[in-house]
Amino acid sequence: MAALGEVQLLDVRTPEEYGAGHIEGATLINFFDADFVERTAAAFDKEKPLMLYCRSGNRSAKATAKLKAAGFKEIIDLKGGYNAWPKQ
Repeated sequence: MAALGEVQLLDVRTPEEYGAGHIEGATLINFFDADFVERTAAAFDKEKPLMLYCRSGNRSAKATAKLKAAGFKEIIDLKGGYNAWPKQ
């Protein structure tokens, strides 16, 4: 992630999943919440890169489509989701 420069990090999983472990610095906004797009638009700058992830990549792909339609310029979907993130 350091190579990406200033990137915003969004976890689109449920609070329970987030509580079980998450990437440091990630903001949680549950994809299943009815106001997901509105809350994300309020929390993040649409002009800056936004990296997002879910558990395995399915929800984040759906979230990417919704956020692109909402005007986010650059979205990076963490392939494989949290499951693919190296654990220490």
